Amino acid sequence: MDAESGETPLLLHQHNPNQVQVSSSSKKPFNWKAPAIILAFEFLESIAYSGIALNLVVYLGTVLHGTTASNAATVDTWNGTTFLTPVLGAFLADTYWGKYKTVGISVIFYLTGMLIITASTIIPSLQPAACEGSSCPAATGFQYFVLFASLYLISVGTGGVKSALLPLGADQYDDSDIEQSKQKQSFFSWFFMAINIGVFFSGTVVVWVQQNVAWSFGFGISSVCLIVATVAFLVGTPIYRVHLPTGSPLKSLVEVFVASFKKRKVEVPADSTILFEGDDADLTSAGPNKLAHTDGFRCLDKAAVVVGEQEIKDSNLGRPWLLCTVTQVEEVKILVRMLPIWITSVFYAASMCQTATTFIQQGMAMDTKIGSFSVPAASMNSASVVFMMIWVVFQDSIVVSA
Repeated sequence: MDAESGETPLLLHQHNPNQVQVSSSSKKPFNWKAPAIILAFEFLESIAYSGIALNLVVYLGTVLHGTTASNAATVDTWNGTTFLTPVLGAFLADTYWGKYKTVGISVIFYLTGMLIITASTIIPSLQPAACEGSSCPAATGFQYFVLFASLYLISVGTGGVKSALLPLGADQYDDSDIEQSKQKQSFFSWFFMAINIGVFFSGTVVVWVQQNVAWSFGFGISSVCLIVATVAFLVGTPIYRVHLPTGSPLKSLVEVFVASFKKRKVEVPADSTILFEGDDADLTSAGPNKLAHTDGFRCLDKAAVVVGEQEIKDSNLGRPWLLCTVTQVEEVKILVRMLPIWITSVFYAASMCQTATTFIQQGMAMDTKIGSFSVPAASMNSASVVFMMIWVVFQDSIVVSA
């Protein structure tokens, strides 16, 4: 039974040995309200997360009286953890819970963390005493414990949400329908816009409220946004198209490397049609989930070389650690070809993370007044957000259309 739809799932057998389950709820007719709710959820969630993340280094310095170096290290460690947790969230969504349930469970941790950090700004005992002149009492161990507990609960929660919400939105569209397939491409752009509009709102309005009205009120706005997002998400449950988990793609990737290593002394045949492709080795009738053989990274093709009939039997029984399909191998090749881009992104991310720490700390030492209005240092991040949104519009309207 599908725990999310309460109906019996259908089983579809593909060319590879893995079985893909599709719940009957995924056969629901398209309802524009489903992706609209998901976009609204992401917009509000982006406000909630950015309302904490953008000004956290300021909060650590002005309220908890931490040192400049320790504050930057704390924020960077938390940000790093937050962007690693989606890996776990994706694994759980693909293998056990499914996308809908992953979002639903994760948001519980998310809300708990948000409410705790908001409460810590209201309850006096969870904050050190205010500075008196140049004397600023440091936060106690328990006060830091409460803060870190809330932050890492948020990390766990946002990891599940970030990894499963976008794919859940994509599931609302049927790729076999040309019109829905086009709408799906637009959905990705709108999703990215929702993220950045939320960041922009937090970087202008929320951070100003935090520093000029009250931290409790600013964090409270973030908590309220997440509560509203959660309620809207749950209300939309009956109209979502929900797919059952089909297994983690990480397993398939590891299988190819293991099989190719075990067969490292095997010669790859010149005729690629001899390579194993499950129930159907005819590449001329490639289905939507089949990839044709390519000549690059031939060492990985060893995983699809059939050495004996027993290998085929083992593969069909779900034991493909010695024999993989051409499609599995090609999927790994695609990932390998993307590695240079990913490696480049590491350097980009390393520099961008400074915008949440040292850039803001530098901004706090500057004169940020425009007339009588004081611009929060964390608002500097909004400039990059504006340009990213401009480039999204440029890509959709000019690059993609061309």
